[in-house]
Amino acid sequence: MIGRTLLIFLAVFWTYASLPAQAQAGQRLALIIGNSAYRTAPLPNPVNDAALMAETLAGLGFAVKLHTDLTRRDMRRAIVDFGQTLEEAPSGSVALIYYAGHGIRIDGENYLIPVDAEISDPLDVKIEGVQASTVLETLNRYEGLNIVVLDACRNNPFEGGTRSGGGGLARMDAPTGTLVAFSTAPGRVAEDGDGSNSPYTRALARSMQIPGLKVEDVFKRVRVEVLERTSNRQVPWESSSLIGDFYFNGQAAAAVPPAAQPVPVPPVPRQSIISGDIERAMADPLPGPSGLLFPDTLETVDKVPATQPTPVDGVWRLDITGGTRFRIEQGRLYTVDGYHLLPVTSVSPGKITGHSFKRDKAGSYIGYDVTISGPVYMTLQPDMTLKIVGDGAVIDFESYMTLVAADDPAAFEEELLSVRAAE
Repeated sequence: MIGRTLLIFLAVFWTYASLPAQAQAGQRLALIIGNSAYRTAPLPNPVNDAALMAETLAGLGFAVKLHTDLTRRDMRRAIVDFGQTLEEAPSGSVALIYYAGHGIRIDGENYLIPVDAEISDPLDVKIEGVQASTVLETLNRYEGLNIVVLDACRNNPFEGGTRSGGGGLARMDAPTGTLVAFSTAPGRVAEDGDGSNSPYTRALARSMQIPGLKVEDVFKRVRVEVLERTSNRQVPWESSSLIGDFYFNGQAAAAVPPAAQPVPVPPVPRQSIISGDIERAMADPLPGPSGLLFPDTLETVDKVPATQPTPVDGVWRLDITGGTRFRIEQGRLYTVDGYHLLPVTSVSPGKITGHSFKRDKAGSYIGYDVTISGPVYMTLQPDMTLKIVGDGAVIDFESYMTLVAADDPAAFEEELLSVRAAE
């Protein structure tokens, strides 16, 4: 983890340092801070989150200054130095400040906590912390488009080892030309996540890279994904006074004329040669009936090579599995959470259920489930469902998946229009 962070730091540092003054004109500037190594209540993910955000923004043309595990003095110095950089930035530049770490609300004011903070009393926060309002004051030095992202809303950090005190952060109103984004709503707490990144930062890094999305739509997609990943426990929130449009990746997609809404396709009756087994498996997925379920023996996501993304990449629900969600992503189909049945496989969260998933033609896809010998055919329907037909030696089946959120809405809409035009 430390080696990867160091490499990213050096890459973005030299990218920024090597830019001549005229090359920086009109470019994007970002300050990234991730604090994990607290003397009290250390956090596993903020340094990883900062590294992911720095890597993502550098790939989107930002000149990034990445700092991790800062003391109070160094944290204030980093903010002041960034402010001086903004003072020299010409009109048309974009400034972004991202912070991951402990955050505490005291007397209606938000404080970002350095790693050397020694806090035993609420008054210590005002002495040891850095006021979040200082960040906004720093951005006010530059009259341009500004974005502040705070993934810092944890509960009772110096008692229970989570990211913030006072029941979440206080509301902060965005000055003109600024968007302030919180990983969860004011007064609420967020999750650090079970993996190497918080649910919020992971969703944000993913959404920033989708071409043609306005910044407001990026954060809307983040909200949808975080709600899904946390079972509605965490609701990301923004305060915006932006003027004009901004795109992290590219410009606006070409306008697509509205299409006439077709009559919804009725669902296929749920028929299976082992329908009784399916019902029992859904009620109690482990152990599996008839020896047809494989709980923890499938390949994990990182062991299956990715291919080219398809227009239907995104989060889906399968009708025979209730609330369990799947993600189609770069040639892979895997669970987002919970157990699932497709229709004879039950696996743990994040395990691969299918691979070699490719687009055959507009609206037509083919893939292979790891436990079914034959191919799985998928066709996009006019009502935005994906019809699945399995042709295997063990079982033949039909079902539908319903779209929750497409990774690239413009590409999905174009694919859907092609399907409707072919009817």
